[in-house]
Amino acid sequence: KHLIQKKHMKNIFLTMSLGIGLLFPCKLHAQSQYPFQNTTLSTEERVDDLIKRMTLEEKIAHLQTTSMEQARLEGNVIIDTHQAALEKVFEDHKAEATRQSETRIKAEAANAKLSLNQALAKSQLEIKRRQSKVQQELKDKIFEEADALIDEFMKTEAYDDFLIKCIRKAVAFAGNDELTIYINPTDEKRRSDLEGATRVHLTISAEDFRGGVRAVIRSRNILIDNSFSTQLKEQYDKFVFLGGDGIA
Repeated sequence: KHLIQKKHMKNIFLTMSLGIGLLFPCKLHAQSQYPFQNTTLSTEERVDDLIKRMTLEEKIAHLQTTSMEQARLEGNVIIDTHQAALEKVFEDHKAEATRQSETRIKAEAANAKLSLNQALAKSQLEIKRRQSKVQQELKDKIFEEADALIDEFMKTEAYDDFLIKCIRKAVAFAGNDELTIYINPTDEKRRSDLEGATRVHLTISAEDFRGGVRAVIRSRNILIDNSFSTQLKEQYDKFVFLGGDGIA
């Protein structure tokens, strides 16, 4: 047990052999040099000599000082290590929080953009729907007015001239082929005058085609359609409103 204690003491005092004179100047002043100050001796011999010369109080005092310094060093190391670990955890947490925040901001920005685009598309669709409705109402009104103008036109001599012109053109187109020419039921009273002007037999159509003339060349399966109903329908289907950019 004494050997173990001695070895332990040697390890503790191994680093203080040259400084002990400063710690205890009064005790060592009487002799100019001790074996533990002799650099030609081995470290173990110098430590042995130093330990023998120290009093119990000096050994206890130095042990306390050394132990406190060692404990302080170890404590500082533990504190520094712990602080470094905490700082790393903090930096990792801050980096992760920043990443999550950036991801959330990007997601929210994307969602906001999507919502804006959806709202814009919905608004544009509603505008087009309303515009289409207004345009359809205007279109119907325009063709109602056109229909009324046709009624007025059919009461004039110009309409009679138009019928005669259509009949003569159909006859010229048919040549020697058999031709059947139809006039509208509302023009039955004009039949006699038209036949007299064109010298062509006219047939009253069973279908009301609003006015004008229809002619059929059966041998060639040809319909010459100058009826107002067909002309109005074609114009109605073609009619579109052009926007400010020239797009219908």
